[in-house]
Amino acid sequence: MALDQFQKHFYRMKFENRYLRAKGNEFQEFFRVIMEHAYPGDFIAVRTHGNVGDKKCDGYRQNGGIIFQCYAPKEMDLKSLLKKMQDDFDGAKAHWKDEMKQWVFVHNDDGGLPADAVKYLEKFKADNEGLETGQHGFQELSDIVDGLPETKLSSLFGPLPSRNMVANIGNDDIRAAVQGIQHYDPRSDMGDPVAPSAAKLTANGLSIAVIELIRGGFVGARRVQGFFDNYPVPDYVDTVASAFKREYIKLRDDGTKPDEIYESLYGYAGGDGGDANRRAAVSAVLSYFFERCDIFEDSVAQS
Repeated sequence: MALDQFQKHFYRMKFENRYLRAKGNEFQEFFRVIMEHAYPGDFIAVRTHGNVGDKKCDGYRQNGGIIFQCYAPKEMDLKSLLKKMQDDFDGAKAHWKDEMKQWVFVHNDDGGLPADAVKYLEKFKADNEGLETGQHGFQELSDIVDGLPETKLSSLFGPLPSRNMVANIGNDDIRAAVQGIQHYDPRSDMGDPVAPSAAKLTANGLSIAVIELIRGGFVGARRVQGFFDNYPVPDYVDTVASAFKREYIKLRDDGTKPDEIYESLYGYAGGDGGDANRRAAVSAVLSYFFERCDIFEDSVAQS
């Protein structure tokens, strides 16, 4: 069965945040599992061994003789980037001259490589007859992930909740989504939650994937409202709203990016665990409080 749009936006949100957050060895590991899922029996991960290192190769595709080298620093500095490219390419030529038909530089800069880095790739190609060069950034890895079947996407990102699951969430799943924050004391809150305006979805710098997840989660909002309306503790909805608001403010003030805030709130409500139905409930709960309380900004100030 084909994935519905909610499932597609869900795994794309997961991919985007892992791509942007992963640095160093964590990024290399993320790249490895993507490639092993996409090219089983073809892609070979290359690991360091003793004092000989990985011989300037983080992965190898037998079909095409492609050598991959990863670079994912916390901050992308041009001088360091160019030195890394030159050193890794020279090392790959020395260690893999018989196997290497193409050299691909894999990086974590979602904005793309700077012009000087692209020129380096072209120079490597021009100076080495018969050798192809390339780069894998956000879009290239995203395209690879988009080609995976549901079983492999679930292996990478966990169960994928569908729109139908969100529309039919039960009280047990809603209860599980909010139970971890029910002991928060609303008296320490910074004020009552503020209902968002219609422009809120586009006012926070969220990606299309996250915007569509919030929209899709609305189909379960009435069930979430019904859960709180019938909850035996008076004003329990305000307790949960206050907890979400405080967590949002903490993330915002720490400089966390909008999409990362959404995923962090998702994890805060237990969305990183459980099955697809549990994740569907968390999606609906987040959308409900996106509408009801002050998680994310209500609107952009007018100049």
